[in-house]
Amino acid sequence: MGILCIIFLLLLVLVFISIQPVDDEHYSQKPHYQATLDELATFSNLSLAGDTIAAGWAQVPILPPFQTAMAGYGDRDGALFEGIKDTLWIRAFVFDNGYTKAAILSADLLIIPPELTLALETHLPEIQWNIQQVYLTATHTHGSIGGWAPGFTGNTFAGEYRPEVVEFLSEQFATAIQLAESDLVKTKIAYAKIAAPEYVVNRLVGDKGSIDPFVRIIELRREDEKSAVIYSYSAHATCYGADQMHLHGDYPTPLSAYVKSFGYDMVSYMAGAVGSHGPAAGDLPSEEQTGKMVLGLGGKIRGALAATQPQYQTDLGIINSPLYLGEPQARISQAWRLRPWVFQQLFGDYNTRISALLLGDYLFVGLPCDFSGELMEPIEQHWRKHELEGMVSSFNGGYIGYITKDVHYELNSYETRTMNWYGPNNGAYFSELIREVSNVYSSSR
Repeated sequence: MGILCIIFLLLLVLVFISIQPVDDEHYSQKPHYQATLDELATFSNLSLAGDTIAAGWAQVPILPPFQTAMAGYGDRDGALFEGIKDTLWIRAFVFDNGYTKAAILSADLLIIPPELTLALETHLPEIQWNIQQVYLTATHTHGSIGGWAPGFTGNTFAGEYRPEVVEFLSEQFATAIQLAESDLVKTKIAYAKIAAPEYVVNRLVGDKGSIDPFVRIIELRREDEKSAVIYSYSAHATCYGADQMHLHGDYPTPLSAYVKSFGYDMVSYMAGAVGSHGPAAGDLPSEEQTGKMVLGLGGKIRGALAATQPQYQTDLGIINSPLYLGEPQARISQAWRLRPWVFQQLFGDYNTRISALLLGDYLFVGLPCDFSGELMEPIEQHWRKHELEGMVSSFNGGYIGYITKDVHYELNSYETRTMNWYGPNNGAYFSELIREVSNVYSSSR
């Protein structure tokens, strides 16, 4: 009886030191809120103007010379890939107006892992760059290489951690920047946006919610007649499930190849506001679903590109500002969460940031999360007031789970319970930060 009492008391102590109630105090009352605003304020009065923007681009394969686990689905249990369906790439775009230089890097990865960001902070100065000049994003394919994250969560979604994967990726990223920078030519730039609601669904609440239906497009046409396209869309790259054990880029890979066939030298996709959003026609077999996405979206992109009128631009700016968060609030029930020390043991403890690159009148905003497309419409309304166009991309080198519309916080679902790690009201918080960073650029123009 005495032993049972001791065990019971130990369990009570373990529960007490491991969990605590959810904190629902509004973010605006927390110190992290003002700290983030103060960091953004340091970028006021940016110098944006320069000479005509020159652009260069390059792609480098990221298939490692060794086998790794696959990243994307916990159901794979860390299994190694069995073959290669698609070549995986890091695509780099470098922009320079004689005053500022900046790079966009989009990789065929599930996310840009925080460990990779740390490696780049060390590696980039060796090639006369730094992490503050780089805008990171990923395609969010669930069929790419893993092994890039230590800890319980990293092992669950990306398999056993292998430091050599991170080192390999950082070398390939740096090589891509160098190649792109070595080929800078003055460039005309065009922007386009076209609705494609037929190919995306709200996978969180279905017809009860909204979708972000737009393909957002940047077209680059250089004086040497080379051309490229950067585009984003909000549907998760999940046409293929966990049973596909060959490395692949999901629907963005064949879609980019299709757009490239229109006469472009390089085409690069980045995951947009993919939170809460999945590809339509999910009841079809993977190949048929992919084909439908490629032909449907590709046709719309072709039509949008045919109507563009590229112009020279001079304004160029890059911001990577610290993004502070409240205590982690990974919930085990509606009202109870893990204590921060437990969360950090399971998930790691990394710095996060908000990224923003201004290219002419076009604003890219990068976030460390799966950002919900349901939050996009009011953001775009704010941009229009400031005569900006833009896109939001996810996975900018940190990862803090899903940021969804706040009205859904109480739902017991994967996105709002399992993968919501920082508590209520973060949809409003992140949306406010996006508005603030766009205000920084607007006041500097």
